[in-house]
Amino acid sequence: MILKTSNIKNWRDNLAALANSPKHWEDSYRPEHQYQKIVKLEFCLGELAEDGLKALALTGGKVPQTTPITGKEGFSAHGIEGKAIVELTLREAIIKTDILNPYRWRIVGV
Repeated sequence: MILKTSNIKNWRDNLAALANSPKHWEDSYRPEHQYQKIVKLEFCLGELAEDGLKALALTGGKVPQTTPITGKEGFSAHGIEGKAIVELTLREAIIKTDILNPYRWRIVGV
């Protein structure tokens, strides 16, 4: 599954609900574990060039993998720009999308 700007709202709402009442769920079913899954946050390389602190926040100090944009991503970007890929937990990826421009990112592997 791929999360984009159009379908991230429910995931953010669920994450907020878990943060506000983690005891709400029974021990036999712990949906917060799905937020610990490792996913790939893909975003346009231009996002890293906007601000040094933004780049640090997005990558966590890791060197991102870079690849060309194929056009299948649905990014609002030029094909020559390229994309960065960072492996994070789903929780971290959802939080980091708040500082990315809409239609210039996606979460892969959900």
